[in-house]
Amino acid sequence: MQLLHNVSLVEYNTFRIPCVARDFVEVKDEAVVIEVVQYIRDTQSPFLVLGGGSNILFTCETYDGVVVRNNIDFLRIISQSETEVYVEVGAGMVWDDFVQYCVSHDWYGVENLSLIPGTVGAAPVQNIGAYGVEVADHILSVKVYDIDTQSFRVLSPHECGSGYRESIFKKNKNLIIVSVTFSLGTAKKFILQYRGLDTLVSDLKLTSSNDLTLYDVRRRVIEIRESKLPNMRETPNAGSFFKNPVVSRSRANELRELYPTIPLYDTEDKGQVKVAAGWLIEHVANARALDDPKVGVWSQQALVLVNRGGATGTEVLLFAKRIQDIIKTKTGIELEMEVNRIDE
Repeated sequence: MQLLHNVSLVEYNTFRIPCVARDFVEVKDEAVVIEVVQYIRDTQSPFLVLGGGSNILFTCETYDGVVVRNNIDFLRIISQSETEVYVEVGAGMVWDDFVQYCVSHDWYGVENLSLIPGTVGAAPVQNIGAYGVEVADHILSVKVYDIDTQSFRVLSPHECGSGYRESIFKKNKNLIIVSVTFSLGTAKKFILQYRGLDTLVSDLKLTSSNDLTLYDVRRRVIEIRESKLPNMRETPNAGSFFKNPVVSRSRANELRELYPTIPLYDTEDKGQVKVAAGWLIEHVANARALDDPKVGVWSQQALVLVNRGGATGTEVLLFAKRIQDIIKTKTGIELEMEVNRIDE
């Protein structure tokens, strides 16, 4: 274990918020995980596990604990049949590299999740999702190191407690994800009902979806995401800053009366409806009028807050709270942050 001290985290969070870690260590295998946990227990230090740093907002100038950078990077096939393949992937592998690997090997299931930032280990924490697919749909198990019991455990999908941008890993910070095992299809199957994908067959002048390839779908998803979202390397941000709120159907009908063009989406629960947070931010909060030189909303997608240069985490948080307050006052909806806030 190579422990570093007073390490700047600017390069380790996509918001590029300045913060200094008291201790910093990179983990590349399970043996080092055990060493790091022992150090954390011996020193009684708070700790933070970082993957790609794409869903983090530091609101402290110094993190007085141990930042653990998860770089466990491997991929191995567990089993393969005519219809499916089971593959275990290290938590430190870049998520989109994994998606690209699946596409290149004709494994179906995660192509709609192309270009989502972060690592494989972060995927089940947020239960990342896009275009009709959630990562939980394809997770067979998650291997963790349990700090409380000082042992490795393999969690079933049920034990992961996955929901809309939720999981047990958000509630139990003492579970360090080591690897994720996925179940993927080897037979052609696409999910194309979402806008942008629903015209892919006709746009490519194909007869049916049977003529599509995984590369076709991946390319289209990437095109859509790049047209709406800023490049994190050029414009620091953390992706979607807020969750899309879910309200009762009766409340949704009231909102439709107030705002006739508000986008509403059905959920699996017929009594609940998902509301487009980006629309609320743009049309109800009029967030573009709140922009300042340091913090604002992205021009193509108001759900994304951006660091225009030199913003602190506190300044980003205050901007977000102004948006939340306006929406709460006008609609009664409490907009919930999707980004994980680190205060100390």
